[in-house]
Amino acid sequence: MVKVMTSLVSITCPQCGAVINNPQAQNCNRCGMALFAILPQNTLVAGQYRVLTLIKEGGSGQIYVVADTRTFDRQCVLKRTLLKNDPSARQQFASEAQMLTKLRHPQIPQVFAYFEEHGSAYIVMEYITGHDLEMGLSHHRDDGTFVAGKPRDLKQTLHDGIVVCTLLEYLHSRKPAIIHCDIKPANMIRDRDSNALFLVDFGAAAATNGVFGTPGYAAPEQYQQQRSPASDIYALGATLYHLLTDDDPTEHPRQFPKLSTLPKVVMQTLQRALMERASNRPSASDFKELLEDCLHAPGVDITALTFPSGATPHTMIELAREMYDDWSAAHTFVANGKIATWLRQNNYVSLAGWVEQNISLYGATQAVDLLLQRLIPNLPNPEVIFDQSYLELPADDQTITQLKVYANGGAAQLSVQHVPAWLQIAPTTATVLPQQPVTFNIKVMPDMMPRFNLRDKIVFVYETAGFRQTTCATPVKLIDSPHGQPKPVQPRRSLNLKFLFTGWLFILTTLIFTIMLVPNALLFVMPMSIGGLVGITGAWIYAEDSLDTVLMIGGAAGAGMAGRMFYSWSTGQLSVDSLNPTMLIFAVGAAVLTLMGYLWFKR
Repeated sequence: MVKVMTSLVSITCPQCGAVINNPQAQNCNRCGMALFAILPQNTLVAGQYRVLTLIKEGGSGQIYVVADTRTFDRQCVLKRTLLKNDPSARQQFASEAQMLTKLRHPQIPQVFAYFEEHGSAYIVMEYITGHDLEMGLSHHRDDGTFVAGKPRDLKQTLHDGIVVCTLLEYLHSRKPAIIHCDIKPANMIRDRDSNALFLVDFGAAAATNGVFGTPGYAAPEQYQQQRSPASDIYALGATLYHLLTDDDPTEHPRQFPKLSTLPKVVMQTLQRALMERASNRPSASDFKELLEDCLHAPGVDITALTFPSGATPHTMIELAREMYDDWSAAHTFVANGKIATWLRQNNYVSLAGWVEQNISLYGATQAVDLLLQRLIPNLPNPEVIFDQSYLELPADDQTITQLKVYANGGAAQLSVQHVPAWLQIAPTTATVLPQQPVTFNIKVMPDMMPRFNLRDKIVFVYETAGFRQTTCATPVKLIDSPHGQPKPVQPRRSLNLKFLFTGWLFILTTLIFTIMLVPNALLFVMPMSIGGLVGITGAWIYAEDSLDTVLMIGGAAGAGMAGRMFYSWSTGQLSVDSLNPTMLIFAVGAAVLTLMGYLWFKR
């Protein structure tokens, strides 16, 4: 509840109406009535709230901006009223606090505390940093000086009326209905940061008797101490009239002479709200629809932003909610420029330029997520979900396995970082949008299928709003064909003579050097060498991969050596003394190298 303070705070005597410019005066200069003293700056209320500024003063109450010393000096509004040992005043003020505490609406300031101290009652509420809608309209100062103003923008005022209607729908649907009873420009505050409109001062709503409201805005039945939801519709109609014409209805209650200066459709809509009989006025929902119809009427240059759900946002809070609930529609509206147009029409010119800049730099998809992150504090990072956490693939090239990927809370740029050589996947990159999953088609390549290592993983990388990258993997495993077909036979690879000749040369060179170093090892080394030559030749003809080659060569060499040793043992020629250390090292080394090769290629 914020007004710009003048350098001098004045007090109005509740009895005679005299204006007293000394805020520390204890009595009225004219009638001598005791005044409700203003709290000096830095006064600590309830040991917690430090007074910063007085923003409004009345005969029995004041409104301050205070710092909550227990929440890091968070600024709040402190509403104070003098009880004067009046049970009805205490009850009304407590009822207002209790009612506001139960209300939960984005256009109503939140209540933090209620307490009594030193003969006064206090309500601590959310501080809205902005100005009420009365600012900028023509008015008279306390000294009688006239200050000229001007009418408000038609588009913005219609939007404001729709916002208040939405709030009244909420209030009037309570059990029992809550009737504000004092809707006027001074009780409608536009937040400086979010541009959202707030309705304040529910004191009249909590009153149980007496005449409440402000002449000029109050409905006719309020003068007879009657009220109904239609009373708020009348007050809102008078408020919109004041904003659109700059003609203050308090100067001629129940008279609206400048209605005819408005566009015809707007004039007719306000006339319905200002009907004398409460039963002839529209409900909050009907009045909202009438104001929305004004947006599309000839002569009213406004582009409505309507989502597929039928919702038409009029505040930044409503826009953020609709964009989050329907990401696809938000993407469409950002891409075709409707979001930027809406922002400009609602005085968010710099934000509209920021959105258009992001579209040109990153595209509409990324621009939507960046805008949502800016509108919704602590928005969680978009999440990517795979419909299968583990894939079992049939070992044939006829079956295509599908992997669906979903995105929640925003879009994701997805790409395949790693895929086994024996798999084919399409696409390799994709943009996953909320409510629009992407399907990856995966197929086995028989020509590249391994014989032993039947497990691997597909690694994906996805990038979300804010350019945050995340890596995730989906394990894959080969299984038999679901059609009952045997695993296809691998075709023999083309002959590689270079591999054959190099292997033969290595074996023969090793044999010659061994004989030269250990002449009596010929009988033991020769069978291993022959086995190695056989293994190389077999690998040249039959091997399909590196693992096959290691096993064939090492296995054949080991088999040849084992065969020779078995023959020597069976004929009694083999003994511990006859085993040459060099020969044993050669044999054990061959076995170890074979085992290491097997483990390496099996990883």
